[in-house]
Amino acid sequence: MRKEIDNKNKREVNMSLKKEIVTLEIMLNGIKGVDDILQMIKDCIDNGETEDAKMWISDLQDELYDNGVRG
Repeated sequence: MRKEIDNKNKREVNMSLKKEIVTLEIMLNGIKGVDDILQMIKDCIDNGETEDAKMWISDLQDELYDNGVRG
């Protein structure tokens, strides 16, 4: 009985789907590239500038959406 319940709750995952690596040319506040933008956001957080960090996260999210990146 337990095995039947376990099998019922399993999800099938299609492992044939491949993710493509996409390079985006995103620029925010004169900073180019997602890695550098994320570093800027971390620096804001480290400096206690949480409102600025939230703003940059929202701006980055908008740019990602505009470039077809969906979560």
